[in-house]
Amino acid sequence: EEKPFELPEGWAWCRIGDIIGNIDAGWSPACMPEPSPNEEVWGVLKTTAVQTLEYREQENKTLPSSKQPRPQYEVKPGDILITRAGPKNRVGISCLVEKTRMKLMISDKIIRFHLASTDISARYISLCLNCGVTAEYLESSKSGMAESQMNISQDALKFAPVALPPSRIQIKVISLVEDFFSVCDHLKSRLQSAQQTQLHLADALTDAA
Repeated sequence: EEKPFELPEGWAWCRIGDIIGNIDAGWSPACMPEPSPNEEVWGVLKTTAVQTLEYREQENKTLPSSKQPRPQYEVKPGDILITRAGPKNRVGISCLVEKTRMKLMISDKIIRFHLASTDISARYISLCLNCGVTAEYLESSKSGMAESQMNISQDALKFAPVALPPSRIQIKVISLVEDFFSVCDHLKSRLQSAQQTQLHLADALTDAA
């Protein structure tokens, strides 16, 4: 009765809580505003490190030398991150960490989880969190007294619905989406090139006049 719509044969509705192995949030000590200069110095990720389908390791603050790091919160490849607190438009943003430098910790405004089975693609789940029924659920689950400070709880995240296909279909979906992104990037590049050509033409016509 709760299913948003019927799925193709072989697909199944599930909830995030059914497919994750563990889930946690990090630590937010008082930090210095500048980013950690290298992998020898610990840093704490800001929520801006988590963008839609994009992880930005450079978005971090330096942990003061007077504070002991907490290695259990170190971000690692394979982590799925989602922002849990902040302005409404910055809550529920998620990405998959495919690679990262060492000695960066998640803050307590970032939820992290891992999948329980290798048969489920982290890249596919990351896509689901950012579009369709799953993303719509996350948007409706945000709470708070003002749009400037909202949050989403771990319990709400665990209840998020996901349309889960067989492994081979997950791979096919990822491939199709990546092809689409590639086409979009190409079109953006062509548009920027055309705009630059128009500017050069306008300058040339002005000079000629």
